[in-house]
Amino acid sequence: MGVVDVVDLAGEPVVLDTGEPVVPDPRVLARIDAIWTAEKAARGDALFDAPLFDLHEREGAMFRGAYVPYRYFVAQRRDPELRAQLNITPVGVAGILRVGDGVVLGRRDQASELDAGRWESVPSGGLDDTNRMDDGHVDARAQLLDELGEEIGLSANDITAIRSLGLIHDGRDGVSELAFELTTGLDFDHVRARHAALETEEYSEVRWFPLLEARAFLATAPGGTTPVTEALLGLIDA
Repeated sequence: MGVVDVVDLAGEPVVLDTGEPVVPDPRVLARIDAIWTAEKAARGDALFDAPLFDLHEREGAMFRGAYVPYRYFVAQRRDPELRAQLNITPVGVAGILRVGDGVVLGRRDQASELDAGRWESVPSGGLDDTNRMDDGHVDARAQLLDELGEEIGLSANDITAIRSLGLIHDGRDGVSELAFELTTGLDFDHVRARHAALETEEYSEVRWFPLLEARAFLATAPGGTTPVTEALLGLIDA
């Protein structure tokens, strides 16, 4: 695999929690907790130990895995030996929001643990357990809409269409993103106002660009961008 690989799932993704998470031995757990304590001291309340969906196997559009604490993933990013032992492979959602004939990009807050200061497509986030159903299935679209509300203040009622774009695998950290295109009938002034009204600051700034200008902007954007966002822009039409 390269830095970023795009996979056509040939169908809507199905995510299933098997209820069988990785269980570190006491020595590994102590190392994880030490790294997490240091990260919390550096970042404070900006860092949350929320459940993270860890992929165990994929068959076509079927994803099977289990939830683990986010601190496991943070620890393996800081310590290559832990990555070899834990092999946490997170699955998240990554969307690109269409507004008129353009797209919305957000600049991640400098306090973010991952990709601080970089520009990325909106919305994105991990698959947490709030959208896990009783039978173990996880609703990825519901997660996408939750992220949309948390990050820029739009609701499901503001979205006129959602289209699955496949899977984007980021080889830097082994993260797999379920990719979607979202369309809203709102103009960007309304979107910007919704974002400005939020109390959270996941994005320090949001901007709108025609699609071709978005690609040109990201090529020289202050703070840079993410490979996943570049791949997403390549999956949609002008």
